Amino acid sequence: MESFSLFLKVAFRNMLKYKRRTMLVMLIIFVITFLVLVYSGFISGMFDDMMRNSFYELSHGKIYYKGFYEKKEIFPLELSIRGYQSVVREIKSLYPSCVLVPEINVPTTFTYSSKTVNGLLTGSPIYIDGSLVDKYKLIKDKMIEGDLPNAGERGVVISSKMAKSLGVKVGNRVIILTTDVYGSFNAVEVEVKGIYKSPKNEGIVDLASAQNLLGLEGGATEILVYLPSHHETKKFSDAVGEVLKKYNLEFFDWKEILGIIAMTLDLTWVFNLVLYLIIGSIAVVGIMNSVLLSIFDRIRDVGTLRAIGMKRSEVFGMFIFEFGLQGILASLVGVVLGGVVLYILSIYGVPLPAEYESYVSEFGISLVLKPALKFTDVLFSFLLGVGISVLSTIYPLTVIKKMTVRELLSF
Repeated sequence: MESFSLFLKVAFRNMLKYKRRTMLVMLIIFVITFLVLVYSGFISGMFDDMMRNSFYELSHGKIYYKGFYEKKEIFPLELSIRGYQSVVREIKSLYPSCVLVPEINVPTTFTYSSKTVNGLLTGSPIYIDGSLVDKYKLIKDKMIEGDLPNAGERGVVISSKMAKSLGVKVGNRVIILTTDVYGSFNAVEVEVKGIYKSPKNEGIVDLASAQNLLGLEGGATEILVYLPSHHETKKFSDAVGEVLKKYNLEFFDWKEILGIIAMTLDLTWVFNLVLYLIIGSIAVVGIMNSVLLSIFDRIRDVGTLRAIGMKRSEVFGMFIFEFGLQGILASLVGVVLGGVVLYILSIYGVPLPAEYESYVSEFGISLVLKPALKFTDVLFSFLLGVGISVLSTIYPLTVIKKMTVRELLSF
């Protein structure tokens, strides 16, 4: 306790005595801590946004008839899931916490008046057990005219791009044409219930209309699987394995579905780790020069302390304590100010230019970036600042470690 009190007094005395170098060291640590926290907050916010939107849109996994996924680019309707109700019922009995959404995806042609546009049609129930499916919560947030069809109501919602190309408004009726499961051309006429913002040509229709269009009554091309957590995909797969085998189905989790996006998420953390190591190394080298000069300014004081009986470890501990204290104070200010900035930005967000919408939407990122303020990011930034401060003393201390008391006093 006495050593701590002594180190604390000496540290504050030296910090006040060598104000210029103290301020320089603390400023560097503050800037690094502040920038790392803000950067980490934006990365965490983008990651959460990407994962949330990806899980909402693509689900935690999908169930296909065997062979469909490998050929999904050509939409092999002959490999659709027939009688999906039995599959859903048996899976729900084994894994009650999951939400299963039958879906049909097929390329179609939308026609209105004399205009035609090719686009992807999704047929799906908008509501499951009275609750809006996660996927359509995103669509509802993007609605710019009209609304999603009510449960059991027939109709289509189309993207803003398709609406502009066709020149349609809510209330108009469009004709949707495609090739059905038997290879024949078929068409249905449906009312436009809503228009949502999207840079793609696409539409969403009730499942019954899509089944009638394709001749797939009681069928679906896939079943979306929503779980309480994305970490449960392996547990779910193991639990329903026998049911899938019985109906000749296969399950693909979100990592397999996202493909390169999932790989990008993994590589992001590797990139961040390398970036932090580079930042930390540059900071240590930058601060080390100031620490070295600060120690050599007091080298005779070190010799005096050694001469009156203070151990080398105690002298080193005194310097580590002093610069560690600078790191604590500077890092504390850095994370507080960084936290305030992140909190404000998490409310208002940072809007991206409209021309970036088509690019960021591919990765499930919203056009307004909202950082996340997480305790782990705050703690990491704080410890990084303190660690840089302490590590910057290692080389200067190894220099004076080799010097004798006489050399210290006569320096």
